[in-house]
Amino acid sequence: MAASLVRSCCSRASRAITTVRFMSNVPEDTVYGGPKPQNSNQRVTLTQLRQKHRKGEPITMVTAYDYPSAVHIDTAGIDVCLVGDSAAMVVHGYDTTLPISLEEMLVHCRAVARGAKRPLLVGDLPFGTYESSTNQAVDTAVRVLKEGGMDAIKLEGGSPSRITAAKSIVEAGIAVMGHVGLTPQAISVLGGFRPQGKNIASAVKVVETAMALQEAGCFSVVLECVPPPVAAAATSALNIPTIGIGAGPFCSGQVLVYHDLLGMMQHPHQAKVTPKFCKQYAQVGEVINKALLEYKEEVSKHLFPGPSHSPYKISSSDLDGFLSELQKLGLDKAASDAAASAEKMDHSDSPSSHESLSALVVSSSSASPLVFSQITRRLGSYSLAISFFEYLDAKSQSLKRREESLSLALQSVIEFAGSEPDPRDKLLRLYEIAKEKNIPLTVVATNLLIRWFGRMGMVNQSVLVYERLDSNMKNSQVRNVVVDVLLRNGLVDDAFKVLDEMLQKESVFPPNRITADIVLHEGACENQLLSKLALSDKHGEASPYFHGWKAYDNNPFHPTHNPQGVIQMGLAENQLCSDLIKEWIKENPQASICTAEGIDSFSDIAVFQDYHGLKQFRQAIATFMERARGGRVRFEAERVVMSGGATGANETIMFCLADPGDAFLVPTPYYAAFDRDLRWRTGVRIIPVECSSSNNFQVTKQALESAYLKAQETGIKIKGLIISNPSNPLGTSLDRETLESLVSFINDKQIHLVCDEIYAATVFAEPGFISVAEIIQEMYYVNRDLIHIVYSLSKDMGLPGFRVGVVYSYNDVVVSCARRMSSFGLVSSQTQSFLAAMLSDQSFVDNFLVEVSKRVAKRHHMFTEGLEEMGISCLRSNAGLFVLMDLRHMLKDKTFDSEMALWRVIINKVKINVSPGSSFHCSEPGWFRVCFANMDEDTLQIALERIKDFVVGDRANKNKNCNCICNNKRENKKRKSFQKNLKLSLSSMRYEEHVRSPKLMSPHSPLLRA
Repeated sequence: MAASLVRSCCSRASRAITTVRFMSNVPEDTVYGGPKPQNSNQRVTLTQLRQKHRKGEPITMVTAYDYPSAVHIDTAGIDVCLVGDSAAMVVHGYDTTLPISLEEMLVHCRAVARGAKRPLLVGDLPFGTYESSTNQAVDTAVRVLKEGGMDAIKLEGGSPSRITAAKSIVEAGIAVMGHVGLTPQAISVLGGFRPQGKNIASAVKVVETAMALQEAGCFSVVLECVPPPVAAAATSALNIPTIGIGAGPFCSGQVLVYHDLLGMMQHPHQAKVTPKFCKQYAQVGEVINKALLEYKEEVSKHLFPGPSHSPYKISSSDLDGFLSELQKLGLDKAASDAAASAEKMDHSDSPSSHESLSALVVSSSSASPLVFSQITRRLGSYSLAISFFEYLDAKSQSLKRREESLSLALQSVIEFAGSEPDPRDKLLRLYEIAKEKNIPLTVVATNLLIRWFGRMGMVNQSVLVYERLDSNMKNSQVRNVVVDVLLRNGLVDDAFKVLDEMLQKESVFPPNRITADIVLHEGACENQLLSKLALSDKHGEASPYFHGWKAYDNNPFHPTHNPQGVIQMGLAENQLCSDLIKEWIKENPQASICTAEGIDSFSDIAVFQDYHGLKQFRQAIATFMERARGGRVRFEAERVVMSGGATGANETIMFCLADPGDAFLVPTPYYAAFDRDLRWRTGVRIIPVECSSSNNFQVTKQALESAYLKAQETGIKIKGLIISNPSNPLGTSLDRETLESLVSFINDKQIHLVCDEIYAATVFAEPGFISVAEIIQEMYYVNRDLIHIVYSLSKDMGLPGFRVGVVYSYNDVVVSCARRMSSFGLVSSQTQSFLAAMLSDQSFVDNFLVEVSKRVAKRHHMFTEGLEEMGISCLRSNAGLFVLMDLRHMLKDKTFDSEMALWRVIINKVKINVSPGSSFHCSEPGWFRVCFANMDEDTLQIALERIKDFVVGDRANKNKNCNCICNNKRENKKRKSFQKNLKLSLSSMRYEEHVRSPKLMSPHSPLLRA
């Protein structure tokens, strides 16, 4: 409904809406005074609610916390007004509902009671005021009615003690509303604001708890954040009305938080009366009234919530199990209704609710075309998008920028169509619509049509789209797409005709680098015996990141056998705590099936294992992930999917989320091997989001928005955002504010967020590590289906050779798909069995996590302190097995060529393998990632000595060059003076050559040798 407020702000409804102004004039002798009740209707009673329920008329409910909001709710004719403990969050600014006290709630209740004269008033019992005993519960309920002026109370939960409390309050003569599903007062038990009823046991519990509350005498039950089929089953099983919030359209009524409904973070408190000396700059009351009336109308007409506002799903297998359990309980009708609701949600494509939501914008002649593009994109499916587009086409005659609005909306529809399982007919239809209605295609839409037709073998259609374009639309970008499609389909002559157009002298759009890449790549791959993948150079190993490894492999350092060899400081490996693991192995020989103590388990482990993985291993991984994150979050073992290291996990998640050509935003600098892991086999693109050292390379929402917009303008489909937290190569962890901003960004755009958290346990200083799992349990409105975590034991435990990677997704479909794909990169059963035993030893794990943080901190301090003594600084960091060393002052000039020259010196002369920032796509030359945890302290000291010798030598050469320059200046002065009095015996040319020739850099300079 937030969008509803925005729309109503930017337009005036075509139909007249009569509003009652509660800030009317008062007698001259008073300045302030409260209005008298304007609504003569009697208070809504429980009897009237039961009558509406029996007739199948939806019940409307909205929260209120003060007099102004209550007045607006009263005016809109809402049935029930809830004074919720959500006031703690939306009014008082707390993170949860737990802190608010009974005394504070009573203040809110009294204010609402004075403003809302018609709706039934229900007051929440705040946390800590009814759990101890039935006497406490009854006493609190009595106070809410007597002192707060409420008609009924609401309490959360369905435990036996809550059921008893509800029954006692009813027996005391007080009406009670129950509350099941997501119960915010129980977040400590639930693990955060998490939807309920998403598996069989949880779904059955929701229904049974609701029935128990009905048995206790409740007149209604709130169902919060449960899948629509579960809500439908509960509604069918009960004889009392259900009120849904995030529970789909099948409840007896709906409730929304006032602030959420109106799209604001806090209420713009208004005075009860407008004094004569006060100028009103806005009529906020009118907007609020319209929004509430629209909400009431949509609920009453079964338009809200629709599919896009019913986000919580139950998988088909769990739904079948849930229906079976309902039948076992004798709830056949509930099972039937639940099945029908699931069917309806799956096939729901009615755009009517979206039409209603968009009516005010369409009626505005000055609405921005971008508004319609955003509305279309937010609908979430092709069927809804095309219906809205048709509605827009029919209703938007008065728009000043109608053609542009339709063009942008059609682009969004085309994007949805291309994602459909069989898009051929849909894309053809959309192209025909554009021709028939003379709607110009955007560059993005044109590129999409040309490319998708080409992929489907409809090359002639691709050519037709291109040929029908106006000449000014045939820019380099569009022509590149056409050339690519033609070459891929073997139409070389046609491709070169398009190239000829680009090469004409009068061409405004000549070929560019991308054109050359397309032609050269396709030409090289023609008539090859091997696949394009085999011949591709997109594996990323041409990077200096990997070249440095080769230099080490060819000449590895050894303190005795090869003391002049290359020291490996380009490998982020954790060898600091291997002694702890070795000690545990000695004390627990039975953990391995290859020992005499563990041989009895050999047959059980050596036989074929399901690709789900050993149950005890997945549980041990989930528990370890929790402990590595401070125990602040919970992970479900059934969501843990194995993979061959983080490399395999990252690739698996790409296969699950994106198609070839789709793209992910990645803040720079990013892990060098992402170019290989994410792109090589998947065909996925990486769109760098440029960050700078001015703010420690932290990603900003502005940078994300800019990269996202540029990608859209070039026809690239952004599927998500990938972040490393802690960052490789920065060695920094993201703070809470940044994480919340990133989650809000992807939630607004409805794209995925992949969080690589493989360095979680290496954080050694503030700010501590905060997982995205912790963020989303606090941001309850986020679509969790978009959140995915990649983890491994390579860095935190120093076990890269074990190849244990983990995909953890909150999306059931992704979990299922990733699990099927995991058969291509399984972790061996022997490894699983061994690690399950080790990670289940909580004493060992707790000690290990403490030690790894301490030892990384110590090594980090040792290395950075050594660098500081040489005058070398590093990016401030608090995590990881490396630092980002700042050698910008040693560059010959501020270019990446100079960075590479310096890197070659460090590799070939200093004999240390470090990784240049350019291999991590760093936007600024001169930064180098240096790893410090893959060696012993003696080797680290040798590395520091080598760096020191190099730095001192470089400074000496600079001083020497500086002295030469000064001497040259003095010499030139003398020479010029002498030559004034001397007749020139040299030719002009030789004179210039002799005097102005620059002095060469010293042959001892390491930069010269590079």
